[in-house]
Amino acid sequence: MKVKDFIGKQGQEEIVAASGITAGKSIFFADLDEAKVNIEKKLPYADNVQLTRKLPDTIVIRLESTDKAYAVEKSEGLYAITNSDFKVLEIAGVIPEGVVPVIGATPITAEPGKPLNFVENGEDVDATLNLIKNISSAIANSGVKDVNLISIRSRSNIYLIYQERIVMRLGDSADIDKKIKFIKKEKDDKR
Repeated sequence: MKVKDFIGKQGQEEIVAASGITAGKSIFFADLDEAKVNIEKKLPYADNVQLTRKLPDTIVIRLESTDKAYAVEKSEGLYAITNSDFKVLEIAGVIPEGVVPVIGATPITAEPGKPLNFVENGEDVDATLNLIKNISSAIANSGVKDVNLISIRSRSNIYLIYQERIVMRLGDSADIDKKIKFIKKEKDDKR
């Protein structure tokens, strides 16, 4: 097995080791789906992992490196640092520079290499994660830059802090994308 192409912070040997595929065995017996999951779990910064067979004896591994985007408080003083898809990259005691804190949502589990998992009213549900993803997507689609904080503490009083000085009050989660675009337009028109 050879690693032909890769993009990322990890070295070639580390990627091969994480895949769980061993050299010297037929490439037809290698479970590429399992190898992909192994890489994503063991190397949380690996993104868009693709494995293909190239005859006669090569498995090609391609991946990209993902960036830190959000910090969700996991417990007192610990944060789950995630990418823009809310896959946990690491657990840290300090929010790194340029990473947007998300407050008001505490994940039940936050393991590097896996998506955040939330609890709501004692039940494991996707509603919190979907809300955060919708807000994140609306911010990206609107072109708003310099968001410094996202608060979903109250589902009827969602707000963002923008440019460290402007509070963008969005109210509830209905039409979040339209609200963010409207507020951005109003702020831009006042300049």
